[in-house]
Amino acid sequence: MKIFSKISLAIILSINIYSCSSITTASNKMYSSNFSLKSIPLSSDGFNEESYFYAFDDVKSTIANNTYPNGYKHFLALSQNDKNARLSSSAYITAKNAVDAGFNETAYLATYPDIANAVANGFPSAYIHYIYYGINEGRITQPAYINNKKQIKQFDSKSYVYAYRSTISGLNETNAYQKYIDYLAEPTNHTANEKFQTTEYITAYNHVITDGFDENAYLMAYDDVRNSIFLGQFNNGYSHYISKGKNQGNRLNSLYYLDAKEGFCEEAYVETFNDIKSAININEIPNGHWHYHYVGKYQDKLNNAQYINVRTSILEGFNEKAYLAAFSDIANVVANPNSGVPSGHWHYYYYGKAEGRINQPAYITARTNFINNSKVSGSIVN
Repeated sequence: MKIFSKISLAIILSINIYSCSSITTASNKMYSSNFSLKSIPLSSDGFNEESYFYAFDDVKSTIANNTYPNGYKHFLALSQNDKNARLSSSAYITAKNAVDAGFNETAYLATYPDIANAVANGFPSAYIHYIYYGINEGRITQPAYINNKKQIKQFDSKSYVYAYRSTISGLNETNAYQKYIDYLAEPTNHTANEKFQTTEYITAYNHVITDGFDENAYLMAYDDVRNSIFLGQFNNGYSHYISKGKNQGNRLNSLYYLDAKEGFCEEAYVETFNDIKSAININEIPNGHWHYHYVGKYQDKLNNAQYINVRTSILEGFNEKAYLAAFSDIANVVANPNSGVPSGHWHYYYYGKAEGRINQPAYITARTNFINNSKVSGSIVN
């Protein structure tokens, strides 16, 4: 398979993308560097670091000669009209489509030595090869490419949160990319990938991408983890996993965890669906997970609005039994079938959360007592 013809190479070399000069030595230097950002969400203004880097040669040149440490700093220096023009240009849209499809320059060069050799000998770049040839050749769908891309430490919102939430105020998965963009925009010059080279990020990235760790699923799957956090033994699910859970056998391979990645939580499931709770109480089924795994997942149970509310509350620290034990006034109202308050969670959702009930000493004591008498959850489904 030819990498390119003499005619097509001449055409490519004559391209003047967004009024930029033809590919320079500096940009070739950048193309061969370890630039490794993943396909990531857009910031509020529509900017995407990796797409911007691939689209505009002047950006590569200014980074290479240290005029700007990253693409976002270059973008910020533009007038609003120029910003709009850049983000609506065909060059940027083409690059954005390539990134969304899974293109990564470092992985591409590592997978295809023929292309790497061509770039080293004057071909514009791996990105140019991809959009003119590789996209039609299915290069980024090849197993070798996919494997190489997995090995590159890139932006991942979960990894970013797990690595830096103790040092970045208010960091969560929803705002992680915007926080990263804000970091790039700080007066101190930051390179685009320095946050991905720390031990904290690399460790988190490996656990997320290689091991398949997801904190919400981990917390939903294992009440012992939720309980240990409540008791102050761990700060969060990730700290439990790296300190203890990863050495406890099949935590990330159990059916409990795999179904939790779909959104299943035993405690929320049983509290939400009274028919399932009744079936458990009369020993028709062993637990809620058994019902979900064999029946409930085919009934769209996890999209039930009440279930979602209960699950969210449990991740916040709510426990039905502890709540009722802590607050006799609520327990008495719930016990009255004519009260209109069907459960402790109903009260918590509409009133108790705003009242800070689960932070009160009575609740903390009640839940601690329940934890000390509880068993570690685990899947009974085989």
